[in-house]
Amino acid sequence: MTATLVRPREAGFTLVELLVALVMAGVVLAGAGVAFQMASVTARGGTDQAQAQQNARAAIARMIQEIRGAGYDPTGKAPAYNFTAIANQGAQTLQLQNDLNGNGVLDGAGACDVSALTEKVGYRVVGNDLRRSTDAPTNACEGTVVGGVTALSFTYYDANDAVTAVAADIRTVLVTLTLRSEMGGASRSITMADRVRLRNR
Repeated sequence: MTATLVRPREAGFTLVELLVALVMAGVVLAGAGVAFQMASVTARGGTDQAQAQQNARAAIARMIQEIRGAGYDPTGKAPAYNFTAIANQGAQTLQLQNDLNGNGVLDGAGACDVSALTEKVGYRVVGNDLRRSTDAPTNACEGTVVGGVTALSFTYYDANDAVTAVAADIRTVLVTLTLRSEMGGASRSITMADRVRLRNR
């Protein structure tokens, strides 16, 4: 009788098993990389959107504050004001007027200080910048309020809430501003609008 020798199976992996394990690990790592990249793009998009919202909110608030106070005229009375609250108004530009020193006339800008309160203040878009001028008739003494502007519009309403193009009839202004994020990458934009009643008219 011949005895058959049975060898126990040796521990370890075959080459095929190692290759299959490496391929599976590669697929899992590639999936994780794609997921991380997508999460990063989403997070960056959220940051861009938040930045555009913050910039638009700050710019609108600045304009609304000055528009609300336009038309201060301590020497004039309705309906015989010495000047209009808003002049040179257009769909994308306007000039705000106030007799801040109470002398009955609108004085010039004086020193070129873009942060100053002056009797003639203008807003307009140049390129992609919203600019504020303290010498509005000549667009001089300009400072940038915010960048990344893709659209700015002003709509003017009279006392009956009808759209008007007559400067003396303006009582309410609708400001609409669209910004894109300045961080680059995917294009993100936000549109904000606010409506303000002139307090002094």
